[in-house]
Amino acid sequence: MNSRRTIFLITCVVCAGLSIFVGEGEAHRDEETLKPTSLQIIGEAYERGDLDYETALVNKVHALLAPTKLDERFKVIQSPPVKCATPIFLEISENWTALSKKTRATLQHYLLRPSEGGEDGDYAYTTEPTFYDSHEGHFRIWYVTTTADAPSPDDVDPSDGIPDYINRCAAIFDNCWNQEVNSMGYLAPPHDGPWYPTTEDYGGDSKYDIYVADLGSNLYGYTAPEYKVSGGNTNAMTSYIVIDNDYDGFGYPDPIDPLKVTAAHEFFHAIHFAYDAFEDVYFMEISSTWMEDVIYDGVNDYLLYLNAFFRFPEVSLTNTNGLHEYASCIWAHYVTERFHLEIMRQFWIECGLVPNKNSLNAFQTVLSSYGTSREEAFKDFTVWNYFTGDRADSNHYSEGALWPQVHLHTSQVHDTYPVSVTNPPLPPQRWGSNYIRFSPNLQSSGLRIDLDGSEEVTWGAGLVAYRDTGAHAIAEMDLDEGGQGSIDIPEWYTYSKIILIPNVTTPPSSRDNNYVYSYAAEQMEISNAAVPKVRAGSDDSGEAGREVIVYFFVKNISVIPSDTFRLTLSETENWQLNFSPSSVFLEPGEESIVVVTVTIPEGSLIGMVDTLTLTATSHRDSSSADSGDLNVTVRQSKAGNPEVTARDDTTTTPGSSIPLFFTIRNCAPAYSDSFAVFFEDEFEWTAIPDSLHLCLASGTDTTVQTDIHIPGDVSINTQNIISCTALSLHDRAKRDSDSVTVTIEAPRATVSVENGYGLPGSSHNGVDLLLNSNTEIWGMSFSLFEDTQLLTATNVFPVARAESLSLNFVQSPGQLLLELTTLSGQSITPGDGPIIRIEYAVVDSVEVGQLIHLNPSGGAAETPYGIPVPVEFKGSTFSVCRLPGDVNGDETVDLFDIVSLIDIILDIGEHTPLERCAADCNHDGSIGILDVISILHKVL
Repeated sequence: MNSRRTIFLITCVVCAGLSIFVGEGEAHRDEETLKPTSLQIIGEAYERGDLDYETALVNKVHALLAPTKLDERFKVIQSPPVKCATPIFLEISENWTALSKKTRATLQHYLLRPSEGGEDGDYAYTTEPTFYDSHEGHFRIWYVTTTADAPSPDDVDPSDGIPDYINRCAAIFDNCWNQEVNSMGYLAPPHDGPWYPTTEDYGGDSKYDIYVADLGSNLYGYTAPEYKVSGGNTNAMTSYIVIDNDYDGFGYPDPIDPLKVTAAHEFFHAIHFAYDAFEDVYFMEISSTWMEDVIYDGVNDYLLYLNAFFRFPEVSLTNTNGLHEYASCIWAHYVTERFHLEIMRQFWIECGLVPNKNSLNAFQTVLSSYGTSREEAFKDFTVWNYFTGDRADSNHYSEGALWPQVHLHTSQVHDTYPVSVTNPPLPPQRWGSNYIRFSPNLQSSGLRIDLDGSEEVTWGAGLVAYRDTGAHAIAEMDLDEGGQGSIDIPEWYTYSKIILIPNVTTPPSSRDNNYVYSYAAEQMEISNAAVPKVRAGSDDSGEAGREVIVYFFVKNISVIPSDTFRLTLSETENWQLNFSPSSVFLEPGEESIVVVTVTIPEGSLIGMVDTLTLTATSHRDSSSADSGDLNVTVRQSKAGNPEVTARDDTTTTPGSSIPLFFTIRNCAPAYSDSFAVFFEDEFEWTAIPDSLHLCLASGTDTTVQTDIHIPGDVSINTQNIISCTALSLHDRAKRDSDSVTVTIEAPRATVSVENGYGLPGSSHNGVDLLLNSNTEIWGMSFSLFEDTQLLTATNVFPVARAESLSLNFVQSPGQLLLELTTLSGQSITPGDGPIIRIEYAVVDSVEVGQLIHLNPSGGAAETPYGIPVPVEFKGSTFSVCRLPGDVNGDETVDLFDIVSLIDIILDIGEHTPLERCAADCNHDGSIGILDVISILHKVL
């Protein structure tokens, strides 16, 4: 293992280990079980005590990356293939310091990029790779052209010398960037630039690296974390992606389909690493599997995994067993279809604000802004999960008809009454559920259902009164804090089945159990009355003198009938309240939101609490009522406080592009925050980007850049003020801005000639032509005169900033005509330095010490926008001599030359014309103390 990866793993590990267990506390399975994967078999062996942790970890790695090394006990034909090996790389990283030296030695080469080598060719390229950069410049695609890792060599569309598979790969990843970053607004993955040791290449630039390799038919791909970065979220990390070279054996006639979903999936992992590389793995996989269907909706690869969820609804949503976490992508489908597509990005923003695993808290924070809670959303989610397959409808999942139906255990399907069950066979884990079916008989009566959940956790219970012809009723059983409750269903025979959905809403813990409950059902005559349920939204807080908006929810929890509920609102501190509506009409199972605006009086003391109580009363029966409370607390501001500082004013020329830099600092004493940053200017010049989003911890800052493109027809001396504004996303009143003045100056350029030297009869004596310009130069021409005709140009070529341009020259006695023209739109960037190198031969008969004058003149230059650039020319001399200062002729200038120089000054010994010429370092025609000083400057 190379040193930089060892250092990373030792210093950057977050010691909140990702479990290798296959579903801790997993429920027993019936005859409909899915075939276990190698990862599940390994996990079960570990839980039984047949394997120690490190042996299990090594076997998991081999199952994914080196199947030939996998213990025979764990080998199975994987179906479907493992979608992603990213979790195993994260697990190794997080637990590296705790592993034995032997295990580290076994695993360390798996932490290298494929281009860095491996063991016996396993998991690594065995030949030198080449690369192809994507058209939009975001990605560098690495591949080999021989060995099993090579993609198909077909080069037809387009025929450009690059395998078609690599071209498609680059285009697909560019599309993922455009949609996930540019359109949906997610952070771009940290680029592999300044965080990498200078002695290591890793792609050679900041483009995101994709490696194409033979992963077999068992694994789609993975994203591997590498280095922590600074200036962003605490656990932001660089990464790279490895994808399969042909997706042979994945069941697709066109390998581009699995390539598409893998690119969308793994690139979203790279984005996750910009927010928090050590976030909960289940949420990472939920997010990435969901993103596949967002970007490439027609592929539907995720359908292959859904049985792992729908056959085991009792298993926690947060379970990670190699299949369940991918099937749980339906949670992301639920929240985005129930609320908004933007909600997933909001989840990840919240995850990035806290360095430890924070997904469950992120759910709570974001869902509360939508007027609900994660517990209420989860209960609603379990109801949505019933409406799939043949039961799909237009009110729930848009692709639900393609999904399997949720599993009902045969012992929980009832058609004779009364029913009394005390030990359900598959009780739910936290954030798991059961589905119990009651089928009506021919009696014209109602049904009363009772539920009693274990007091260890909090329970919820949804109810679906289902009609095969539609017009279903959805309700909720009202449970007390002990998990007990009942619901009456009058005229239940009008439905084809009643589905009770008990679920555990307590957030999952690191080790989970299955929580028992009991239930009963009895037929009886039930009155036809509506029952309201008031649910308070989250408590909130605000600053004195400002408004706070809070929510209540009123639901008709009766299955039958509909009713109108009168709403009244009271509070304890006499603050100003506004709410609507004052009454609601609700169908059975229907819920309505009540929005309350609370104005906190100026001068209210921090910590003061106003308790709001909303009461809903049935219009038909005033005794049928319910109330809910929430608190509004006066608080200090939680928002970040941005401070924007601009760099110095600057100048530029028409048609140019310049970067502008601003420093954004969060000056809040205690609060991290997300900030929206946008750039504006008076003349609407193009700024890229024109806005961005960033997260800053309290007291930290970062530098942002926008590139300003100046039109080619702008007037000289124009001044444009470019402003940068940052505002808190928690409190938009918290904002700051600063600006830079960009002044347009006339384009100018100076061509000068470097002093040269050479001996009689010698050739290849180089002289550089230098260009100092304040603008881009598209092309230029001029002449260089030498009136002694003692020098002959043997080679002339462009260098440095002009290297990409074409150079034409015509030589005549005493004159060089030089012309630089653009190639493929390239130009000479603003700056100072050499652009042309001339190698001269000196005639044999020239006298040592002679000075030859080189003078450029004439000609013209222009910018890429056709604007003429005035050029000033400065000449120099060519000395027929050794290197100035090389008195002793050893081709170096050092202290020994000073000794020889002093001998010449003191007239000690005989000295040749060459020695005297070299001793006149400053070319003033005399040899003295000034020449000693000149040599000292060169030596020191």
